[in-house]
Amino acid sequence: MEPNLTKLQKTLDFELSHEQIAILTAAQNRPTVINACAGAGKTTTLILMTLMRALADSTQPAHTLGLTFSKAGQQQLTTTYVKYADQLRSTVPNLTAEMPHFMTFHAFFLHLLRQLPAYANVEVLPTYQHYTAKLVPYIYRLQSELPAQLVLADMFDLYEQLINGSYSTNGYELTIDDQPVSNFLQGMRKLEGILRCHHTNDFYATYLVVIHKYQQLKNNDGLLDFNDLQLLVLAGLTDASTQPVLQRHADFFEQVYLDEFQDINTLQWQILINLFSPTVLQRLVVIGDDDQNIYEFRGSSAKYLLEFNDYFDQSQVFTLTTNYRTDQTILASVTPMITKNHHRADKSLTARTMTPGQLIVQNQHASIDPKNPLFKQIATLVDTPTIVNNQIAILCRSNLTRAWVADILANQDIYVNMQHQAATLQEQPLYSAHVDIMRAFWEDNYILLKQHAYQFGFSKFHRHLLAVEAMSKTRLLTISDYLTAVAHYNQHCALNEIDPDLKDQTITDILAFVQTCHAEPVTHPQILTELLTLVTDALSGYYDWLTEQRGEPSLTLYADMQAYLASTVRNLTPPAFFKRERHKRYQLKHLLNQPTPPDNVMALTFHQTKGIEFTHVFIFSYHDTEIHPGSLKLDQFFPPTCSYQQFFETFNRYQQAAPKLLGNLFATAELADIYRTLIGDPSQSERQLGYHWVLGYTSLIEAERRLLYVAMTRSKQRLYLDYPRGRFAPPLYAELALTSATYYHAQDQQLATPLLVGSLF
Repeated sequence: MEPNLTKLQKTLDFELSHEQIAILTAAQNRPTVINACAGAGKTTTLILMTLMRALADSTQPAHTLGLTFSKAGQQQLTTTYVKYADQLRSTVPNLTAEMPHFMTFHAFFLHLLRQLPAYANVEVLPTYQHYTAKLVPYIYRLQSELPAQLVLADMFDLYEQLINGSYSTNGYELTIDDQPVSNFLQGMRKLEGILRCHHTNDFYATYLVVIHKYQQLKNNDGLLDFNDLQLLVLAGLTDASTQPVLQRHADFFEQVYLDEFQDINTLQWQILINLFSPTVLQRLVVIGDDDQNIYEFRGSSAKYLLEFNDYFDQSQVFTLTTNYRTDQTILASVTPMITKNHHRADKSLTARTMTPGQLIVQNQHASIDPKNPLFKQIATLVDTPTIVNNQIAILCRSNLTRAWVADILANQDIYVNMQHQAATLQEQPLYSAHVDIMRAFWEDNYILLKQHAYQFGFSKFHRHLLAVEAMSKTRLLTISDYLTAVAHYNQHCALNEIDPDLKDQTITDILAFVQTCHAEPVTHPQILTELLTLVTDALSGYYDWLTEQRGEPSLTLYADMQAYLASTVRNLTPPAFFKRERHKRYQLKHLLNQPTPPDNVMALTFHQTKGIEFTHVFIFSYHDTEIHPGSLKLDQFFPPTCSYQQFFETFNRYQQAAPKLLGNLFATAELADIYRTLIGDPSQSERQLGYHWVLGYTSLIEAERRLLYVAMTRSKQRLYLDYPRGRFAPPLYAELALTSATYYHAQDQQLATPLLVGSLF
């Protein structure tokens, strides 16, 4: 065995696999791609390669660059290198103390850009939300009934997709198939199938105004966002005056490692292959896992990992197929699902040991039902002294599910670490509107009611408020003041019939109920429930509209919100309920303001979990998936890898042999309109649009599989899976192999197989 490798294994006390040994002893002068499964020790392998080359004097650490995508990833690379290098110096005392340069892509691009005099002092804008207050007025012009912050979020999601997908360099000028598009609206109609989005003409018109304003605000303040960093560096590499400066700086590095390579986007790839010299690219090492490519919506693409050989001659390909993190039972449950994906490398997935972990499933209660036994299990673990709480993780598909689960636990005085102050349920627009309107009436607070005018009575009601205010001689502070002003307004305008859409009678009725409660000693335990019912009825029109706009999930969300609030307010007085809401908001935010990270249970979305591992993982599903029940077979018929010709050959074959089957399959994916167009007499552009819409949907199926795979493989020993029955059961769960799972009993919600707390740890 190679002497330096022996030295590494002996000093660091490593038992390396045959796959790792093959990588560490491979030729160093060939481009190298390593496709490593979850838990395979990608960071360890990358650091060992760096140390091996330092020991061989082929590349000194100071001339080594390691790029990754997150600050956490960069810190992990740094701490791992320091740890192993310190250990190695016990047998290699002359090992240099110099460090490799481990950086995020964004930090590296900023560093490069500052080498250019024009950007020497440039600062980065971390988020568009810095300008929310200045952009929201343009959203109001759209007269959308959705909260302005939600519309703004949709617009900047589109902005990210266009830039990171290389369809635009500024968010408003489009390029499709390398051809500039003169009409933005027409261009977006072509891209909607690819980007899986659909908006009104008014939305796109307002989007253009907002993005132009956003770019203007940045320019005025001398700020760049992360997209600007990439675009400006790439532009600098095509400019004869700046290219030498950037490349001269890059020439300092003799060895480059790219971590989490499955997450690279086209812009970043173009920068790297134009920045580094052919000599450096000949030694390039990339490492990643196509099964963990979960940021396609940001423009990342695993094609550069899967097709690495197409970009470099004489490249060498390695795989790491052993998962050192996740026990066999858990890994075996998720493997059948992820291997159904077509756009992936064919690699086996095995656990380090065959020692079974435990997979525990609850399928008797809804995810956000406080009676869900997983909440009791979390409380049991939290109360167990031998457990460090930050080794317990709650993973959710969406921010809303995470907020809901955290709120249920907060009602039990268990406060989880949500990573972000705006992630609490109290900060979610729809929930906060519901609770704030209840509080507005209870406290006779006109200002608070006006903040949610769109939800209470649409834009028509909001305009009515402004008209009443304009005629009022005094500032309106209470709802009582408002009703007095309304009476004067109606008299002045000689209105004999009051428009029910203006909600004034509803406001009068709710306020009268509240005033009656205030006038008498409050002992009736159902007062808060009755107030909730009155406000819920007042908001029903808004949620009916939301259902029409955003489909059945909104209806279900509204029903769930009503049910949850009804169970939450039971047996509480209004002051007690509002006080508890404020207390929960404070406690959950307070955790994030600690000087050191708290040892609380972690609550994360699936997208936040990559690179992290936990002993106990709880996955709460809720029915917020974008995959529709019954639509998974569409991926079998029309995988994302199929060509335009293959798509229509398959479509025509099934249309002739089983048209009802094909039509039903499109309908389950809510693509019935696409199907009707394709069986008619479609134009060439309609055929292309149909092709992109269907492949967009099957790409989404495969992306959701990868996302669930990432979430499940965060668990080291215990995985608790929330699998509610019924029509909202997550469709992908049917592809999991759960034969070795333990289930909760329906009657007493105890585990079917006794699971002692002491046996867990």
